[in-house]
Amino acid sequence: MYFSFHGLTEHERKTGNRYEIDIAITLTTKKPIQDIHQTVDYSHIAHIVSQIMDKFRFKLLEELVFSIIEQLEELYLKNSHLKEGKIKKIWVSASKHNPPTGYLSEKSTVELFKEY
Repeated sequence: MYFSFHGLTEHERKTGNRYEIDIAITLTTKKPIQDIHQTVDYSHIAHIVSQIMDKFRFKLLEELVFSIIEQLEELYLKNSHLKEGKIKKIWVSASKHNPPTGYLSEKSTVELFKEY
C-alpha cells in the first residue's frame, strides 16, 4: 500500500490517496533457478515502485501503470542480468482507494500487461 499524489483534479494531487500496486511477471526457464541474482528480485521491484510513487505525479492510473512497466522493462529486458530465465509477460495493476467518482466506490483499478 502506498500513499501518493496522483489524480485528475488538483485537489487529488494536493491531498493524496492510498494506492495498491500489484505486479506479476511471467518467466520461462529450462531448469530450476536457485540464485536470486539470476531471476526476478521483488525487492528491486518494490524499490522501483516506491521511487515512482514518491517522485512522479500522474493524472491517470494508466500513466502510472505504464511508467511502472517501462521501468521494469528497463531492468529486466534492456539491462537484463537474467541468465536462466526469460521474461514473457509483465502485468501491473494500480488501484486508487476511495476515488472521487461521485458515487460510492471502494476503489478504481487499471490493469495493463505487455507480452514479449
